[in-house]
Amino acid sequence: MTSAVGILSGGLDSSLVVKILQNQGVEIHALHFEILFAKKYQKNSEKYDKMRAAALEDGYTLHIVDIVDDYLVDVLKNPKYGYGKNMNPCLDCHIYMLKKAGEFMKKIGADFIFTGEVLGQRPMTQMLEKLILINKVTGLGEYILRPLSAKLLEPTIPEKTGLIDRNKLEGIEGRGRKRQIELAKIFGLKEYPSPAGGCLYTDPGFSYRIKDMMDHDPEFTARDIYFMKFGRHFRLDDCRIIVGRDFAENTALEEANESFWRCSPETVPGPTSIIIQDSCSNKEISKEIIQFSVDLVARYTKNQPVKVIVFSPDGTESIIEGIPVKDEHSEQFRINL
Repeated sequence: MTSAVGILSGGLDSSLVVKILQNQGVEIHALHFEILFAKKYQKNSEKYDKMRAAALEDGYTLHIVDIVDDYLVDVLKNPKYGYGKNMNPCLDCHIYMLKKAGEFMKKIGADFIFTGEVLGQRPMTQMLEKLILINKVTGLGEYILRPLSAKLLEPTIPEKTGLIDRNKLEGIEGRGRKRQIELAKIFGLKEYPSPAGGCLYTDPGFSYRIKDMMDHDPEFTARDIYFMKFGRHFRLDDCRIIVGRDFAENTALEEANESFWRCSPETVPGPTSIIIQDSCSNKEISKEIIQFSVDLVARYTKNQPVKVIVFSPDGTESIIEGIPVKDEHSEQFRINL
């Protein structure tokens, strides 16, 4: 039986190529690469539960691969082909993932690799010259099949050898979604994400936090990437203070399996804050920074005055009164655009 390894993003395009290839009798092994944070820092597995359920329903094998530690070193911190508008190393990212997929293809003895890429859809990675470069740099060449645009590209090995019928593939080009939506109806795909989401590394605010971390702590880790997703961020000296914005973020900060200074209101509803010190620092966190973290909690708590419980890394607790920080003072320390 013909088998193929594909990179599954969870978006409509990758879902469609699975259906297109399954209709030609291909056994699918889908790889989903987690590049945003290590799974050990993730408390909510809802995302993966949905992906596994979809794989089970559609009859393909899903492999969730946590590559964040290698990704930080090999891609994010020093991309050979540079960043996009923000801190998104798109071309290096595609090359890295396809190399990993190639290794997996050889490991399980699959026949080829497929992707959900569409010719001309994304300027950094899906223009024709970039697709040709990706094929060459990965060393995978004609083993990479792009079913949604195959009729506009040179035939690949699975097409040449008769494993895949080229006439049953697509010839989509550009950023429009009309044909994809038609295919979704044909295949009965009713729920799929809009194209407005995308990778967080392309988000200006998230990218600014990445840039701040690179400037102050070049040895930052997967843990730091994880916490960049949450809350309002402030920098004082060698520390970042993160203040939760809602119940979900406060819960994530409270459940962090790390030894941080943490602050929460004693008796009234309000945000949680944590203090993360740069890994390259060997100083003790000052009383002024702890007080500022307490005052930020007070700033975003509606009921005043605020008594704040301060949890130290060694497990001891203390109560400190929070004095709300004025906007003009807090904004000078905020990590934003």
